Amino acid sequence: MVTGTKKELLDLIKLQGELAVDESVVEMDLAKTTLREHFMQLERGDYIERSYDRSGRGRPSLRFRLTQKGHDLYPSHETEMMRELIQYLQMEGKQEILEDFFMKFWDDRYRKFKHKLEEVKEVSDHEKAKIVQEMLDEEGFMPVAQ
Repeated sequence: MVTGTKKELLDLIKLQGELAVDESVVEMDLAKTTLREHFMQLERGDYIERSYDRSGRGRPSLRFRLTQKGHDLYPSHETEMMRELIQYLQMEGKQEILEDFFMKFWDDRYRKFKHKLEEVKEVSDHEKAKIVQEMLDEEGFMPVAQ
């Protein structure tokens, strides 16, 4: 169980998506060395993972984001809410709105996938399927490429 300052740090990351050590110093008013130690402990506990943001010259900025274990600390009821919304729209005769939404939803993903696949021109169909599988996995789907 994560409590105290570490929980506050995880809450900040959850709210902001990603967080750098310097940003956490400003937000939490604690010493940089203290916060670095908290980041390292949370990373060792597999609650967060590091990423690097390259913007301009110089070293890339070190940032932290939640891992799946970190996200699991924040239960969500989005699935149930979405199910109820769909049922409500169907009962109210708004099927067309649902169809429009899901057409746009999949069209947006298709364009994103197509762009990603165009970046890797000379790969096999199996490798392309793997790329699409990874992209869908990032979006929370559970695809299986065979």
